[in-house]
Amino acid sequence: YCYFHFITRIMGCGSSSDGTADQKSRGGLDFSPKKKSGDFNAIWAELRVKLPRTKSSDDSDKRKSLFKQFDPNGNGYLSLAEIDKGAREVLTLDRLTDDLAPILMRAYTKAKDAGKCHGSTNDNVDYVEAAEFRLLLCYIYDFFEMWIAFDEIDTSDDRRITPSEFKKAVPTVESWGVKVPNADAAFKEIDTNGGGYILFEEFCDWAFQKHLDVDHAANVE
Repeated sequence: YCYFHFITRIMGCGSSSDGTADQKSRGGLDFSPKKKSGDFNAIWAELRVKLPRTKSSDDSDKRKSLFKQFDPNGNGYLSLAEIDKGAREVLTLDRLTDDLAPILMRAYTKAKDAGKCHGSTNDNVDYVEAAEFRLLLCYIYDFFEMWIAFDEIDTSDDRRITPSEFKKAVPTVESWGVKVPNADAAFKEIDTNGGGYILFEEFCDWAFQKHLDVDHAANVE
């Protein structure tokens, strides 16, 4: 993974305590029908090609070219809007999921925060600079992984995980490298706002802390 040993609170997108909210506008995000697990192998394969995440000279050259396409005005900084535009129009990642917005939001937040903690010269907290671009691509992959894991557990497709869904998924979660000796205790640990459901951002916080690994072949230093 491109994970760092510090954990920052990932930007949230709603409260799991609202059991009556429209499930397609939960947390202010417009969620469309989701891709299902049958698509996941194809997603992994395409992401590995589209996201040059390693430190090899070949991937470095690809990132330089890709950054220029994301940064058409050439100022050396990427806003969230530019990242979203590039991800859709250059990388066409919206072909792989209808939930791209929350994936990009979290990747953007982690990348710019990680850059500050590792010597980035970017003083503008609202932008990702070229030196942080590899981190951004790493985190996009990582959050696709979190989305796939969340989607697998959320069998009701309502963008939240119930206690029963989590219990049924314990063997799957353990196959991803996270031991869950007590499902009830783990659920309470993940459900940080006590709303009775696990939302995507809550799941991401927990999964990053536990180094959950859905695609074992995807690890990048």
